[in-house]
Amino acid sequence: MKLSIRECGVPDIDRIVGYFLDAHPTFLDGLGVDPNKLPEREVWRDALVAEAERPLEQRERHYVIWEIDGVAVGHSNLSEIQFGVQAHMHLHMWDVSARRWGSGTSLVRASIDRYFELFRLENLFSEPYALNPAANRTLPKLGFRFLESYDGVPGPISYPQPVNRWRLTREEWEALRRERA
Repeated sequence: MKLSIRECGVPDIDRIVGYFLDAHPTFLDGLGVDPNKLPEREVWRDALVAEAERPLEQRERHYVIWEIDGVAVGHSNLSEIQFGVQAHMHLHMWDVSARRWGSGTSLVRASIDRYFELFRLENLFSEPYALNPAANRTLPKLGFRFLESYDGVPGPISYPQPVNRWRLTREEWEALRRERA
């Protein structure tokens, strides 16, 4: 099994948008997503295409595609990017058969490497829905430190919910990379 990540291309954008817009409301609820806040397909697609065409230093969002044996199975993205400072990471495994056997952790690890390098981040945050067990299990395995739980709206497509706030610093990530080497 070969795991890899790559930059998101325009054809991938339709898959990302479809992951949310074509999902069952129960699945979206498990992610903390309010279906009523999802943009229309073409509006969302056009916004993501325009964002992908911006220089890295000016992006507010950035996407990578996760692949297993050359087949796209999910994506990770950054939002609220402050180049050279910080960003927020999101994790989405599209392929149900790829879940629960460890591939996600390896794919997220590769995504983190890419994010720290490309965006010269000092801090990487993740704020999953507190009731999403997969994300909240994966983050500490990768060195993220739990900061707090709070009630809020963690993103523009989210509903009010309990949120867990996690952080990984560049310094912590580099120390973990040295330990793995």
